[in-house]
This record gives sequence, structure tokens and C-alpha cells, in this order.
Amino acid sequence: MAISNQFKLVNRIGTFAQTVGRQPLNLDVGAPLTGIDIRLRYTVATGATAPTGVQYGAVFQLAQLIQRMELVVNGEDTVMSVQPWLYIARFAQERGGLFPRGFETPINMAANQNTNVDVHIPIHFDLIRGRKRNDCAVDLRGIRAAQLYLTFGGAANLFGVPGATVAISNIIVDIEATYIEQVPARDKNGKPILFAVRQLDELTLPLPGANNQTTLDIDQRTGVNLISLGMFFDTLIGGVHGGDDTGLINGATFQGDLKLRSGGSYFGVTQAAFVKARARDEMRLINAGQALDVASMLNPEFPGFFFWDQRYDGKLSTGIPTGALDANLQLLLNQNFNTGNTTLFVQRESVRPLNVGI
Repeated sequence: MAISNQFKLVNRIGTFAQTVGRQPLNLDVGAPLTGIDIRLRYTVATGATAPTGVQYGAVFQLAQLIQRMELVVNGEDTVMSVQPWLYIARFAQERGGLFPRGFETPINMAANQNTNVDVHIPIHFDLIRGRKRNDCAVDLRGIRAAQLYLTFGGAANLFGVPGATVAISNIIVDIEATYIEQVPARDKNGKPILFAVRQLDELTLPLPGANNQTTLDIDQRTGVNLISLGMFFDTLIGGVHGGDDTGLINGATFQGDLKLRSGGSYFGVTQAAFVKARARDEMRLINAGQALDVASMLNPEFPGFFFWDQRYDGKLSTGIPTGALDANLQLLLNQNFNTGNTTLFVQRESVRPLNVGI
């Protein structure tokens, strides 16, 4: 008897054999793709000259050997283009403080030490916080090709100052993908079964010195439905990167430090502390000192990271439909950095149709 119902298929895709620069891996097509699982393994050996300055923090450092993850469909549509370390910050908050496997063991930064890193990066294309998670998937039915691209870095991407004797070896990246199999073309009423695409991409903006008025175009009316922003403020002091939680606090005024607007329409006027507080409340974040296991004792309220959710109660209809706006969607900052140069990373989450020619 043939199987007639839909089911989840986890499929072993392959291994990245080369780890220099940007490398492609072909994915199986023919069914909606809901997730990609990346297992990253490597060995870090420190010598007599120990490295200093973890990049963005000890948790994020583990994922930074991979500089960028991209998913490209039919060579035409880039569904995802993100840095793994920033995606991990998003993931931990979306999952209520749950960290992916392996991130509880940091790299040993002392001299003459070996650390075997084995971390898991679970990429979701279903709507991880949605009321109906399978509203979104990368629909690869009728698609000719889809590729996962990983861009690999080196010691300089893991440490602020690598040290003359740091060595990275035994790099292995294994990939598995999850699909929904046997999805029919139409439902029982004859209507086409369609999936929205969860798009993840990033913007960066340098914030040199003290400046209390900054504007960043978040979207130029592309027609996506924007549902969240993951913002990270990285301040470089003495050659060491670090998240900055205080840069958005402007003590001279009581006006909103963060604004999201299109022309004269405002979609949010808030302050950094409120953004953090709402993320803790709505996502039920576990905080340091409240957990029972070692992995969860890491604090998911990462310094420098601010997660701004646009939706209400997981409904797609409460996002920001950028195609209906009269002007570009802009993020306005009222920051006040006193020392060091800061880079703002903005990771956008939106939903839209898949844009490929078939």
C-alpha cells in the first residue's frame, strides 16, 4: 500500500570537502524545504602566544568560522544571506533561551590548549514563531536547482588578536535537510497549495563616534511582509569586538531611541531597554542563574543584541506590508556612543513569494 499522507523527511545531503572561501552544495529539490541542519566541527590549537579578544562573545565565536550562509534557488532568488553568529542570537531568543547543541562549550583561550568544537546550526525556513509554522517553507516543487553556499574564514574571524601560533584544523561540515513530502498541488477545494518564503538577510551600518541621529533604510517598498528585526551593536575598542548595550541610551532626552517609520506613519517608537524587556516577556527567555543545566545558564540577553518583533500573537497579518507603503521603511536611531567605533548589524525577517522563473 502506498503512503498517501504528508510526512517529514530528514535527508542526509552531504559534506563540504573544501573549506576555503565560498563553497556551494547542491540540495535535493522536488518538495517544500522547511529546514537545514549544519554540523560544524573543527579543532583550535593555541600555542605559546595565546589569542585575545573573542569576536562578539564566547558563544558567537564558535560559529564564526563560517562567515556567511546563503540559500539560492534556481540561481535567481537568494532566500537567505546571513552571518551564523547573528542568526544564533536570533535563534536563542526565538526558542526561549534554548541554545543549539554544542554552544555550551567555549573555545579555550589560554596558551597551549586544544579545543574540539562541535556545534549545530539549525536553520528554519518554517515560521518558527508563527501560529502555523508550515505557513512558510522554500517550495522546491518544480524547481530545477537549489544551492547552499557557505563562506569559510580563519583564525582572524575567531579572535580579535589570533596570536602567532593559533592553528585551526580538522574542519568538517555536515549538512542535512528537512522536507515535507507528498504535498499535493491543490487542496480538496481545488485551490493551489502555496507556501510563503521566510526571508532572512542583513544590513550593516557604521556608526563612527558619538552621533545621536542616524537613519537606515530597512526596506525600499519591495513588497515583503516584514515581521522582525534582529539588531546588534558591535563596538570596537582596542581591537576587540563586543556587544554594546549602552549605546542606545541617550540620557539627555526622554524621546524614543528607536523608531520605525515610513513617511509620516510610525510602526514603533521605543527605547532599547523596552525592546529587551518585551523580548524577555514574549519569548519567555531563560536568564542566567535561573537554569538547571549548564547550556541554558548562558544568558540569552546577549549584550548588544536587540530583537524587535513586529507581529502580534504569531499572525502573519500583523507584519508590515512594505509594498503598500508610501515611502521607504526606515529605522531611526537616537544613539550616544562615547568611545570606539560601532557597527550596527540589522538582520531582517520577512515573508514573501518565491521569486523564480519556472
